[in-house]
Amino acid sequence: MRRFRAYSFKIGIEQLLTKFEHALDCGSGIGRITKHLLLPKFNYVDMSNKYIGVEGNSRVQNKFVESLHIFKPKPNYYNLIWIQWVTGQLSDDDLTNFLRRCKKGLTKNGCIIIKDNVTSRDEERIFDECDNSWTRPSNELRPLIEAANLNIVLERKQLFFPKNNFPFPQKKKMSMSRVYIGNLSSRVTDRELEHFFRGFGKIRDIMLKNGFGFVEFDDHRDAVYELNGRELCGHRVVEISHR
Repeated sequence: MRRFRAYSFKIGIEQLLTKFEHALDCGSGIGRITKHLLLPKFNYVDMSNKYIGVEGNSRVQNKFVESLHIFKPKPNYYNLIWIQWVTGQLSDDDLTNFLRRCKKGLTKNGCIIIKDNVTSRDEERIFDECDNSWTRPSNELRPLIEAANLNIVLERKQLFFPKNNFPFPQKKKMSMSRVYIGNLSSRVTDRELEHFFRGFGKIRDIMLKNGFGFVEFDDHRDAVYELNGRELCGHRVVEISHR
């Protein structure tokens, strides 16, 4: 998480913002972003779910339990609104309308950050029947953002370990990494598991058994960091680890 925090601010957050007073964490889950990324930088944070820490808890002010379909941020209040892994739960119109409301919640020179999965190579959007969400290609996501009268000033693909910072000798072949996944629903299929891990490295093989499975990657690090604790078919996957 320390590396992710440093990378997140390195890509331009500190350059985009002039004040670090109030931030809003949308789709916060159990609060990893609030605890590890926002609280170290902002005076106060509002969020929409639980908080996993004790330290700094007094600076977590408002905890909203409300669907983003109707949620209205406080006007002219937030320097940063962080939206992570929830855009796929909103229809095109709902997403644009939500972003319009978020825009009204920004202070002068405030910004919105959307961190979410997109399909690769501008493929068609993919619907996940397991959690009723869409994964859009970037060429469909951009117009929805622009329809909310927002300007896209920065776009980055997050890599847990940027390759230029950790070069490998060209002749050295990276060995495959096996990731263990526990607490799986009996309804999970190979296809759903592949979609769950899509975008976190080149998948070599998937093996699924009752309640657990293994996925082989060229590099496991993004998947273990990003997906641990997320839900798949109604079960919180709590045991993603490298083996």
